[in-house]
Amino acid sequence: MPDTATALRAEIKRNAPHPRSQGFPLELRSRIGLWALERQAHGTSWGRLASQLGISRSSARTWALHAEGQSTSEAKFLPVILRTEPLAVEPLESCVVHTPRGYRVSGLNIESLIALLRGLE
Repeated sequence: MPDTATALRAEIKRNAPHPRSQGFPLELRSRIGLWALERQAHGTSWGRLASQLGISRSSARTWALHAEGQSTSEAKFLPVILRTEPLAVEPLESCVVHTPRGYRVSGLNIESLIALLRGLE
């Protein structure tokens, strides 16, 4: 019999660890993770899955990642390209600035704008 949200939710409730720091059984987390992956592949959001199961969104996603064999503890880095040459920036002739205090300044060159804003501090 395939797992349903209601059946899994009841099993989660039955297996709730005391104290909470002990965690749920690995077999249960794996079954829930695989079920969540299947439902998510059919368009159900992580938030909706978590709500159906009575667990947090992050638990549902983490259990699903572990069921796929992925680790959530590995850092996910993106490549960074360092440029040594300066970027070509065209000077501003004038700009409009709205300050957090509600001032609106327009028609000044950047040097005048900086001097004005420093004077308002």
